[in-house]
Amino acid sequence: MSSTQSPVRSASRAGDDEQRGTAIAVDHLVKTYTSDHGDAHPRAVDDVSLAIEYGEFFTLLGPSGCGKTTTLRSIAGLEKPDSGEIELAGQVVYSSRSRINLPSDRRRIGMVFQSYAIWPHMSVFENAAFPLRVEPRGRRRSERAIREAVEEALEVVELTPFALRGATQLSGGQQQRLALARAMVAHPQVMLLDEPLSNLDAKLRDSMRVELKRLQARSGFTAVYVTHDQTEALAMSTRIAVMNAGVIQQVDSPRAIYEHPANAFVAGFIGRMNFLTAKVLAVSENGEDGVELTVDAGVGVPVRARSAQRRSLDEEVTLCVRPEGIGLLPPRESSTGHARGTVLSVQFLGESTEYIIRVRETTLIIRAEASVRFERGGEVDVEFALGGTWVVGR
Repeated sequence: MSSTQSPVRSASRAGDDEQRGTAIAVDHLVKTYTSDHGDAHPRAVDDVSLAIEYGEFFTLLGPSGCGKTTTLRSIAGLEKPDSGEIELAGQVVYSSRSRINLPSDRRRIGMVFQSYAIWPHMSVFENAAFPLRVEPRGRRRSERAIREAVEEALEVVELTPFALRGATQLSGGQQQRLALARAMVAHPQVMLLDEPLSNLDAKLRDSMRVELKRLQARSGFTAVYVTHDQTEALAMSTRIAVMNAGVIQQVDSPRAIYEHPANAFVAGFIGRMNFLTAKVLAVSENGEDGVELTVDAGVGVPVRARSAQRRSLDEEVTLCVRPEGIGLLPPRESSTGHARGTVLSVQFLGESTEYIIRVRETTLIIRAEASVRFERGGEVDVEFALGGTWVVGR
């Protein structure tokens, strides 16, 4: 997003916001923590700007300490930024310039964080019902409506059989699911989720991804989801913001981020990646796919790759190659266009097999279908597919 374009507008223009589809707008947000001695650390959030549309499932993705949770907590009102503005549904809830900082309970959001925050003296049912029981008197629901809403939420997270059980009698994963049900029960317009599935076992986590997306699609709430799990982000998100060191590296759809990473960090963080130092041999235009290059990557054959921007001849670049973007073939006497390699290791993964292949002085990670079989120590021909290779600057 251009620094000259502010996604935050006056609260008086809420109607315009809805027409434009902006549910959450974050403008030039900065947050710096200081040590006990008063020393300032590098910015946890460094000039972050975002515009999130109504109904989106928007994910903040990045490694630990990248600023994603601080950004989420700032939106929630649990952290006070140093500067910037935050707008929810057309209302400015934080502005350093206008000295506005609405508390969390006035932002009308649902929240699920890594800590369960379960009321230990209440049953599972009463924990889920709590947000409805403390609604302002004018919006408070009937006991029947509360019961129906809670029963629906508990069914979604598979806790119906435990409704009357004490909350502290649940396992850690069950308590996380209860926290999710409690946030869902009031059907908020905005749901903020900080790794809510992190304590679930793999099978339940997969099913909960589907259920959470189904509920979000049915209820229409806008979700901002924090995770460091790339698979989770790719599977659930409308768009993803990849963060590193407090800075947004790229905002795009899951497919675009996977297939067209903006830089080496994004390429390496989203999925597995081979990085090769290369030199540009030839440049040609390629329509909507940008620029097509031919590069020397030290593997014995020229490699074709895509680039988001034009490159110069003899320019040193980084060639990014997905493990599934490389094909393995039986060695041939004449292998024009193919590099010759040696199999260093073979790891069967069920649906696929992962190979470590040595090509000249380069070691490649290659993932092939399980039906493709080569033995450790044998020779193979390696084929680079244009769809799985691209170039970023060094």
